[in-house]
Amino acid sequence: EVDPEVEQARAHLDNGDFDAARAAYQSILDANPNHVEAKGAVRQIGFLQRATTHPKDAVAIADAAPDDIEAAFAAADVEILQQDIEAAFQRLTGLVKRTAGDDRTAVRTRLIELFDLFDPADPEVIAGRRNLANALY
Repeated sequence: EVDPEVEQARAHLDNGDFDAARAAYQSILDANPNHVEAKGAVRQIGFLQRATTHPKDAVAIADAAPDDIEAAFAAADVEILQQDIEAAFQRLTGLVKRTAGDDRTAVRTRLIELFDLFDPADPEVIAGRRNLANALY
């Protein structure tokens, strides 16, 4: 039997009400921090809310300014939405190699957030993590 709170959160999501869905899942997560579905849903919905605000030409903008961190973040999000996961991971891994200090930490953190959107056993995630490790050391 499905928990009524989970059922309500799913209904919000099915209706495209991301704000209500995220709030409902967050409420479940607040009560049960280890709730797998709620944890994943909050992460996925947050990504979708952020990624869908970027301009459609975000990749071209980032390609024109390869060291612009915010442009790279937007492009990587758009690439994930377009199912070009490898390109998104490569874009940010390349930026890790070209940055230092707080900028490098910000890029590494965003890349790890993107990894967390997928199954850790996904071959693209495994390759991405390996490439990140190589870029850092």
